[in-house]
Amino acid sequence: MDPQLFQISAGQLLFNAGDSPKRAFLIKKGKVRVTRLMGELELPISLLGEHDIVAAELLADPDQAVSYTVSAVEDTEGYVLAKEDFAGAFKEVSPWAQPLLLNYFYHQRSAERPERSNVSTLYGILNSFYAFLRLVDPSGSTTTLRGPLNSVTEEVQKSRSVSRYLVGPVFEALSQVALIDIRRSDPIRPLIIIPDLQLFMGFLVVLQNAADLKDGLHDNLFMLNPLNLSREAERVINNLMVDEQLADRMFEPERSMVHLPFEQLADIYKSGNNDVETLDPYHPSIKELEQHAAFTRVVDNERVSVFLNLRNLMRLTIRREPMINFIDVIDYLLDTMHETRYEHNTPKIFNMND
Repeated sequence: MDPQLFQISAGQLLFNAGDSPKRAFLIKKGKVRVTRLMGELELPISLLGEHDIVAAELLADPDQAVSYTVSAVEDTEGYVLAKEDFAGAFKEVSPWAQPLLLNYFYHQRSAERPERSNVSTLYGILNSFYAFLRLVDPSGSTTTLRGPLNSVTEEVQKSRSVSRYLVGPVFEALSQVALIDIRRSDPIRPLIIIPDLQLFMGFLVVLQNAADLKDGLHDNLFMLNPLNLSREAERVINNLMVDEQLADRMFEPERSMVHLPFEQLADIYKSGNNDVETLDPYHPSIKELEQHAAFTRVVDNERVSVFLNLRNLMRLTIRREPMINFIDVIDYLLDTMHETRYEHNTPKIFNMND
């Protein structure tokens, strides 16, 4: 008898932490998000998709409670597997193929364990990256780390041999969210840079906790506090972040410095609400944002302009609510890893849709 089918819509729960689903779920199509609680926060630890088994450990012990929550990222369907279904299917497999099936089952069974999860792999890549960058950093700066992109990438790939194919996509994704900058303007020696060490360290610690790793490169108690800005500074950042003319340049380190007449900055500040007071070049919020390296004022013949650092604006945005933004970043990175892993690992000889 074929196993029962299941279907859940995007956003729908498959089960909660503490539940006893008693059955595993083989995904035929779609994608689910695995999360665990850290205090009051729900931290993502894995994305599972086509060919993956959710709650594979229940095929061995169906009465145990699960320690994680699973919800659909997109419409998902597949098969509900009871212990007897798996045992019956296993008996029908040729003896030579049974060890392959058991090995696959073993790896699936550990997919939701934090220390063996996608987020644990991500932590390993970034921890190695941070360590190697500290070794090769030629700048001597205490506020940034930098090193040759190709050399750092090669070394991290060596140290993470099983997941080496993930290193490049993870670095590119980190650059998209401004936790690192990849500068390719020099074709001979492109650089990889961590401009905000404290922000990056805070992110590493969140990953370490999400993966439930007791030991790591960083103090497990370190927590990045929210950055408190004035109401006017908040408005400047919010309006700059959604300005259509600036949006594309935020994701390209080489184009992220923008020169604006102060009048244009003042117009962006007032956009969408003409009732707010006019921003002048010497308003305390302008000095406040200068101190955070969001931009620099330039006075030329009594005309004031600003050089915006759009990448630092993105980093300031993360710092305002670090934990919430870190969760969004983790989701984005796990999605990048999922797509890369699927393209890299999907066996061409198998097609569940045939």
